[in-house]
Amino acid sequence: MTASPSLTELPPEGRALATRTLAWCDQWWDDERALPWGPPGHEAVTAPGQLHLLPQAGWYAVGLLLRDEGDDRQRALRIVDAVCALQYDEPGTDWHGTYPILAETPHPPTPATMWDDYDPNWRQFLGLSWVLLLTRFADDLPAATVAALERAVRLGVEGEPPGRCPAHYTNIACKRVAFESVAGGLLDEPGWVQRAEDLCERVAELHDRHGAFEEFGSPTYAGVDLFALSIARQLSPSTAIRDTAARLEAALWRTIDASYHPGLRNLCGPWTRTYGMDMNAYVAKLGISLALVAPDVAPTPGFAPDVVHGHDWFAGAVTALVGTVLPDDVADGIAAFRPRTVEQPISSTRTATAWLGERAMTGAEACADDLSWWDQYVAATLHWATPEGGVGWLSVRMPGPSTATAGEGRLDVPSGGGAGATVVVGGCGAVPMPADGRWALPGLDLEVSAALTPAGPGPFGGTALTAPAGADVHLHLG
Repeated sequence: MTASPSLTELPPEGRALATRTLAWCDQWWDDERALPWGPPGHEAVTAPGQLHLLPQAGWYAVGLLLRDEGDDRQRALRIVDAVCALQYDEPGTDWHGTYPILAETPHPPTPATMWDDYDPNWRQFLGLSWVLLLTRFADDLPAATVAALERAVRLGVEGEPPGRCPAHYTNIACKRVAFESVAGGLLDEPGWVQRAEDLCERVAELHDRHGAFEEFGSPTYAGVDLFALSIARQLSPSTAIRDTAARLEAALWRTIDASYHPGLRNLCGPWTRTYGMDMNAYVAKLGISLALVAPDVAPTPGFAPDVVHGHDWFAGAVTALVGTVLPDDVADGIAAFRPRTVEQPISSTRTATAWLGERAMTGAEACADDLSWWDQYVAATLHWATPEGGVGWLSVRMPGPSTATAGEGRLDVPSGGGAGATVVVGGCGAVPMPADGRWALPGLDLEVSAALTPAGPGPFGGTALTAPAGADVHLHLG
């Protein structure tokens, strides 16, 4: 028998992360339903005690077995029973093998709308928790629990449509490689392993064309990628997958290192996908990974019950268990600030540029495709240190394909014509208006090219201002 891992065996950084996050998660336990309540920082939750979370329940179950104190083990087993009972076993449907979005989500209608009626990615999100339980804790699980997990894993793999997840859908592609390859080894399904190898090869080929993932610069999904690649590196039965996952994990850390500002404790933009503008103000999975490898400069969103995106704290313990490996050329640098400019091709039609100064940084993307409709996409960013020791931030959202560029002390966002740009400012208290081409923000003086007028609340808790139609927006640190 192989002994299950324990909290005390983790490195000090992992043990501290797992202990603190599990304590935070414990407050949301619903003993009657055997699932965690969604905390108020979850986008679907308007009040505590309203909705139950499912992927987070799987992460919590792994963490409970890792801690294994009091009734932790019993809670974990009850979570497995509760979540597996909700899995859809309906061959021929689009949602076969996945789970409700939330425990309270109604059964998908016919026809169903992906993302609204079901989330296909729950196959991979929960599937990775299940294979971790089966590989790391199986000897301590009752036979009935092992059987339930194996059934859930099989349904999750077999329910996944072969062509749903392209290689450029980075976080789910990485998760699928890890999940299906480990599952194939566990359940003696070599075809699953081969399919995972094929997808892994496509993910690597796409990354290697330009040296970056197309789901670029995401404070949340970079952490998801690291998590999945670490599992694949350690647990896949395929040597090819293990080797490729290790190489991509190291490459992703180098990409992160190029754009992470340890003084501001933020990943510089641009961001293909984000849930906030300041990693110190919301929980991002990259912040969780940084807490493992560079805790002194990791973001500090805190543990208030209503911390924004706090449901990702449920991933703290399982991330600590899985761990990550910094390449040697990053380990000595990520915690030490160095001024730099960055130019990174993302694809044949996308290029990211950035500048990181001691107290401010800018980031931008030039992209031939119009992604301005997507609220998670932020193509032009500026961050700076405020006098109070916090982080101020600014984003520029221009309709149409982005032609933004960033450089030393500047952010340039040419107009695409038509409607004007929206400039959003946050993290610095009351926002004064620009006057005579100057903008005196708390802790930052800017030259601004466009006349801006107030437009009310903006995304991520900021204040929005609008530029005239057809106006370029040039911001220069002055």
